[in-house]
Amino acid sequence: ATAEIYTLSLHDALPISGDEVIVGIHGFFGQRMAEIVERHGGTAIRVEVDFGDVVQVSQIADALDQHPDAKMVGVVHGETSSGVGQPLSELGDLVRSRDKLFLVDTVCSLGGSDIRVDEFNIDICYSGGQKCIGGPAGISCITLNDRAMSLIESRTKSVRSEEHTSELQSRTNL
Repeated sequence: ATAEIYTLSLHDALPISGDEVIVGIHGFFGQRMAEIVERHGGTAIRVEVDFGDVVQVSQIADALDQHPDAKMVGVVHGETSSGVGQPLSELGDLVRSRDKLFLVDTVCSLGGSDIRVDEFNIDICYSGGQKCIGGPAGISCITLNDRAMSLIESRTKSVRSEEHTSELQSRTNL
């Protein structure tokens, strides 16, 4: 549950309420990312492909063309449910060229795949320690660049941390 709560906390820290967020979906955890955006008051623009396929850069470009006010693009790098590794380099270049934030879930892949956060123009990257990193369950890591920190620092509402406690309790029967 730690990576999930960390994901919820991250999305809560971002001022996405009322914003459009483009989410590339090629498995369960991409769907979950879209649900989290919506739970936090954002509009998830879902770019869905069949399980086993990757989201193409052209599909994200089309979504950005149709939703030029979207604030962010989010994808899952290593989608556990489908076994697919989403290519990041060209996607990161596209997202940066449109001046949007690029959020990448690497819970399943960090430590087992070559993820060049800066080179791939990833603004927000998070992971869990219990998978490829080989650490104990219950830890998570994140990297945020200056672009992402500027967005977080622009918040006008406080972070709703009590909601994460409720989410954790509902998922773990505490």
